[in-house]
Amino acid sequence: MRVVFTVAILCIASLAMAQPASYVITSTVRLPAESYVGDPVEFRYTLRTDAAVREPVDVPMPPWGTIGYVRVIPRDGEFEVRIAVTPFEPGTLTLPELTLGDIRLEGLSVTVASVLEDEPNGLRSVIGPQRLPGTQALLLGVAFGVAFAIACGLFILGPGRRHLHTFLMRYRQKVPYKRLLRDLQRVEDRLKIDTAREFYIAIVAAIQQFMGLRLGRECRAATSTELTALLPDLARAHQAPPDGAGELKEIFDSADAAKFASSAIRRSLRVTHLATVRRVAAVLEASRKPLRRRAPSTAKEAPDVGV
Repeated sequence: MRVVFTVAILCIASLAMAQPASYVITSTVRLPAESYVGDPVEFRYTLRTDAAVREPVDVPMPPWGTIGYVRVIPRDGEFEVRIAVTPFEPGTLTLPELTLGDIRLEGLSVTVASVLEDEPNGLRSVIGPQRLPGTQALLLGVAFGVAFAIACGLFILGPGRRHLHTFLMRYRQKVPYKRLLRDLQRVEDRLKIDTAREFYIAIVAAIQQFMGLRLGRECRAATSTELTALLPDLARAHQAPPDGAGELKEIFDSADAAKFASSAIRRSLRVTHLATVRRVAAVLEASRKPLRRRAPSTAKEAPDVGV
């Protein structure tokens, strides 16, 4: 009887020693707080237990992902267990049982979100081609531009060719006068700054360029005498009387006096000469007859009649 009692006590003691030690999880931290499929996550569990807690020798791998490491860090009578996992499936996943020394850590779960919408699997309905905002307006604009370019091309190659040539010729005829006015405005802007010599150099250069464009010859190197001799030709180029540009001779004479004799010419006289150039140019421009489109001939030639 005593032997049987002793054997029973030994069996109970061995069973008690075979049971894993108890523990309490006091806190849980997840880093990061939210993760998706394929994102590595670290869980930190703080355990309170009297048993010995050690890192496992072998780490089991779950079917839904991988476990990177399991670390045990003692902290003031407690143990912090860090588990790094990388899930490859969404949903609530259960960690495998981990043997940490005298305790077995089990029943832990992981919640993994998915970037996909929560919709039933299967093929979706066919969706028509998508167009960016403004595509229709862009296509209409391109079509209108192509049609307009074709119409312009046909017009230029057809009846509009004569009109275009006339328009370009009229524009070119106005260029010398507009350029002269622009140069004279620059001279006027510097009237209070430039000396008499600088003033007449600038105003004569503007007249030389104007005469060269109107006469179709080089006048920038012409002397005052040569420019004076060309004044009747300048008037005839504008269909004006021969003496229509004669007033410019006085400006050429004053320019020679200022440039070569260093004559002191009053500012009031310079203002008068500037106004004279503008007035003469305006009269010449008004005398010039604009180009007119030649009307097509409607007369029919009489056929030759044999005798």
